[in-house]
Amino acid sequence: GFIVAANTRSPATGHDDAWVLRLAPDARVIWERRFGRAEAEQLYAVVPAGDGVIVAGHTRSVGMGESDLWLVRLDGDGTPLWEQVIGGMANDRPRGLAPAPDGGAVAVGFTGSRGAGQRDLWAVRIGPDGAVLWDRTFGSALNEAAHDVAALPDGGFAVVGNAEGQDGVGMDAYVVRLDGAGDLVWERRVDRGHFDAATAVAVAQDGGLLVVGLTVAERGAPDQVLILSLDADGEVVWERVLGGPRADAAWDVAATADGFLVLAATQSWGAGSDDAWLLHLDNTGTIRWERVFGGGLWDRAMAIQAVPGGGFVLAGTTTTQGSGYEDVWVLRLDADGRL
Repeated sequence: GFIVAANTRSPATGHDDAWVLRLAPDARVIWERRFGRAEAEQLYAVVPAGDGVIVAGHTRSVGMGESDLWLVRLDGDGTPLWEQVIGGMANDRPRGLAPAPDGGAVAVGFTGSRGAGQRDLWAVRIGPDGAVLWDRTFGSALNEAAHDVAALPDGGFAVVGNAEGQDGVGMDAYVVRLDGAGDLVWERRVDRGHFDAATAVAVAQDGGLLVVGLTVAERGAPDQVLILSLDADGEVVWERVLGGPRADAAWDVAATADGFLVLAATQSWGAGSDDAWLLHLDNTGTIRWERVFGGGLWDRAMAIQAVPGGGFVLAGTTTTQGSGYEDVWVLRLDADGRL
């Protein structure tokens, strides 16, 4: 089955509560758990850990600052085994999470509490018991942030995000490779326009990296999907920019045996104001097929996961279907991207 990490306001203990659901293979809800206190708690990512999971988000209810990194480990029944709150006096939040070889995890995001700039890219590794093994910041006197992280075959981690332009104008896509101890192996900036950001990363079959995100050619132009293939040393092998007349941006990527899948949000194609756009590309970046999912309103898928035995599952939010303003939206597709 599947674990979905989400947020809910219906009802919530505070402004937002964390919401974790376990689904059977046919999407029946096996259990659901809500976690919240007086202020907002929100989840952004989930990874397997033993017979359960580790979820990452932020909390405003406990901790030292405006918001702090919040990690919770759940067993297979959704019972919390431990929680860890990490942060300083300012705003500290995760965006991505990857499993570590020892059963722990690496959380990445940004910290405003310390580092060289207003916000720095932040990576924290925890052990299976929640203990902090290392805590690193990377950045300049400007602003940097991480959005996703992937575990590498050598025990290291690839982190992607965005960095303020070195001239103080716009943003660049930012890719950092760390070893297993959290030390910097290399870092790369990709500047293709006024604004560039890397939102997700996956390890390619050849050991390189697949990085996706968005690019804005010039101020006032629409967002476009940015796709980068990097080798193991961080050099760009090829790049693609895809999109239509309105805003389009990629939010997740997954490697396949014969290429990779890019999950994007599109305002250029589809029936509504925002739809899920799924593309299957080969290893050279050529589109094999593409699908659009959504209704007449706002529907966005933010995460993609391969399913053992073939096919994959998407998760996000929908306003076209469901009971409220926004509802959790999960789609299971076959290997050709069809429902």
